[in-house]
Amino acid sequence: MRWPFLVPILATLLQMTAARAAVPLSKASTGHVTVPAMVDGQGPFDFVFDTGADESAVYAWFAKSLDLPKTKQRKVSGATGDAQMAGARLASLTVDGHTIRHVDADILPDRLDGVRFAGVVGVDLMLHRLAVLDFGCGTATLLPVPKTPGAEVGSGCDSDQGRLDPRRQAADTAGDGERRPGRGGAG
Repeated sequence: MRWPFLVPILATLLQMTAARAAVPLSKASTGHVTVPAMVDGQGPFDFVFDTGADESAVYAWFAKSLDLPKTKQRKVSGATGDAQMAGARLASLTVDGHTIRHVDADILPDRLDGVRFAGVVGVDLMLHRLAVLDFGCGTATLLPVPKTPGAEVGSGCDSDQGRLDPRRQAADTAGDGERRPGRGGAG
C-alpha cells in the first residue's frame, strides 16, 4: 500500500459518517413516550412516538397555533372505531434528522386531560428506519435500514411469503422521503 497513513484517517471518516445523533426520549405523565419533532422547520415540539400509528397526526390546538393548511375530511380507523377527521398539511416533519415531506396529517381533537402534546409521530416517519428507543439512556434514534430485498427490518414483510404485504407499504412509495397523497395508511 502506498499511503499506509490513510487507513486510520479513512477509518475515522467512515465512523464519523456512520455516527448518528440521538434525540431525547421522555416519558410523559400520561405514560406516553415523547420525542422532539420539527414541523415545517419550526420547533422542537413534543410528539408522542407511536409505533402503532400508521400515520402521523397533530392535535387541533397545535394545528391552529401554527395555522397549518387544512386538507379534506377523511375516514380514520382506530381501535375504538371509525371517524371522519379533518387533516392538516405539513410541509415537513422531522425527528432525529429524518424528514418526511408533504405530510397529510390527521387533526386529533384536543386531549380532555389537558396534556398538550403537539402531535403523534407514526410509522410513516419510521419507514425504512430502525427505531431504537433506549430508555436507560433516555434517547431515541431512527437508523437507516438497507432497502435490499430480505434485509428490511419491520417492513411489513409477509413471513409466509417472504415478500412485502402491499397493505403495509407506507406512502413513501418512491423511497425518497416524500409521502404521496392517497397511498397507504388509514386514509
